[in-house]
Amino acid sequence: MKNNKGLSILEVIVSIGISSMIALGTTYAVVTSMNGMSHIKNMNLAEDSIQLISGMLTDSNYCSLHFRGLTVPTSMNTVIESHVILKDMSSPTTLGTTEIFKEGQKYQNSLEISSIKLFVESKVGANRFTGTIKVTYKGTSGMINHFTRSTSLFITTDASSKITDCSQSLTSSALAAQYVRGQIYGHCRQEYDANFTVTSSQPPTWPMLTCPNGSSPTCETGYTLVMTHIDQMNTRGGAFVNSIPSHPDTKTDIRNVLAQIVDGDAYYTIYGCIKN
Repeated sequence: MKNNKGLSILEVIVSIGISSMIALGTTYAVVTSMNGMSHIKNMNLAEDSIQLISGMLTDSNYCSLHFRGLTVPTSMNTVIESHVILKDMSSPTTLGTTEIFKEGQKYQNSLEISSIKLFVESKVGANRFTGTIKVTYKGTSGMINHFTRSTSLFITTDASSKITDCSQSLTSSALAAQYVRGQIYGHCRQEYDANFTVTSSQPPTWPMLTCPNGSSPTCETGYTLVMTHIDQMNTRGGAFVNSIPSHPDTKTDIRNVLAQIVDGDAYYTIYGCIKN
């Protein structure tokens, strides 16, 4: 027998509920898909921009023009410059006025740059450091709103800890690859008098950190101090010998001359640092 009563109120409510759940699920899937696409776009833009910054900083002139004169803190993992602005170059020795990357700017008119900071990461030698340019981005859409990308720098300073040179081309990994375990690097030369007292020394070359007059040299962490060789020299010349007063007694005279010549002995010790 045919039923002409139609749907009950309960059946209608259940149908609406099922339809709403399907609609919500579809909407969530669409939103998630759109967020995923925005996230991928933001990641690609961030990678593209940091690669561009890295390439620009490979030019040591460009890098140095931006950061020369800044003071490197004594504490590592510390900010050197909080508001980095990367500009163009009007000549090989002069920065231009066009600001290529800076805070608040939108890269490709899409991904906002929240901050650009220069950090010092670690010390790798006398007046030598590794640093990092860290760029923080702010996305208006996507799965993550804030994220950071970075590129490394190799920094050189003067005796007052002010940056004299920098470049992206020599990072810590590249620097480490230059030194081989078991090989000797660096240099320290100390001069001793006849009493084996250090009278002078030459400035050290890295990884030799110190070459003092009154104590032993020191090497960078990861290196061991070694004496490479010692030389003996006599500083008494013919003029000095001729100026020694003569004695009537020939034996006494010879002993006097020899004694004063021997007192002119000098010793040069050369130290190096062997890679552990």
